[in-house]
Amino acid sequence: MPRLQSLEFFHIDFVNGGLPPAAYMAFSRFSSVETLAFTNCFFPNFTTFRRLLVGLPSLRELALSNVHWHPVLPHHSSHLVAALRRPLLDSLLIAEVDRDCAHVFFEWLDCTTSSQTIRRLSLEASLASTSLKTFRTTSLSPMEVHIWLYDDAGLRELLPKFTQLRSLRITAPDMSEQSMWIQLSEMLEVISSPAIRSIAVRGFVNRVLEAELVSGDVRELLGVPQRGLELLEEALKRSVFEHLTALEVKLEQWIALPLDVQTAQNVVLEVIRNRLPKVFECGIATFDLQFTRVVFCGLPQKKEEYDEGTGMQGWMVIDIQRSDH
Repeated sequence: MPRLQSLEFFHIDFVNGGLPPAAYMAFSRFSSVETLAFTNCFFPNFTTFRRLLVGLPSLRELALSNVHWHPVLPHHSSHLVAALRRPLLDSLLIAEVDRDCAHVFFEWLDCTTSSQTIRRLSLEASLASTSLKTFRTTSLSPMEVHIWLYDDAGLRELLPKFTQLRSLRITAPDMSEQSMWIQLSEMLEVISSPAIRSIAVRGFVNRVLEAELVSGDVRELLGVPQRGLELLEEALKRSVFEHLTALEVKLEQWIALPLDVQTAQNVVLEVIRNRLPKVFECGIATFDLQFTRVVFCGLPQKKEEYDEGTGMQGWMVIDIQRSDH
């Protein structure tokens, strides 16, 4: 298949019932493959895994999700490998990989040309703050970074090193938690790249928006802490963001009938504009509020149940209407 450009492997145990040994050598025949993805795959060891990567001469994009090998090699063992020209990656995505495996992978990657060529980097915050620190060189300088902010970011030491960063995307699990907004603002406070032009934040607000909550306490902004927006505005006042051309914030939320989707969007957008006057004055901000309209069986009757998240287990969604945004 000389024209094949993409290979994807899903749910494969390369230890038991995977590819035969001869198949690993055959990978070099896929000379035109530029994109390689492994999802839920298990390898007998790291050596087998890296041989697959090295065997693809045109590989530029690599995506790893829930990929493991055993046994994990001792730290620094990959330094015994001579510097390699392959892989020559432009883009790397790595998620749901345990820290020991990720540590070995990044340690080896630092011995390849990819440590100087990666321009798009997507990974979990925990990996960025631990495994990525194994890079012994300072040559890694991606221009586009996407981070899943699931726990303590620990990125204040790493982000300032990305001096060519042009685009930063952050995905957070629950933007109703003030701690998430604090971590977000801390990340923005340490960015040092004068080339930064675009920042995008996407998150889910883990709270059902209902008519009484909007009219009764609109200041809470569908569960997003008021202080969270203030922290965002303060962080964006830094001089490094003077040439920012795009700020995109996308929040996803469930709303319960009888609240109208468009009404909810209008109310929340008005509150956002009032909370971020400086940001909107620059004309670069875009807020995408994507509501899912639902009908529940056993909907909690008290406001406190929304705030505490109680009673949400066992709800049955019987109708869904997505917003147009």
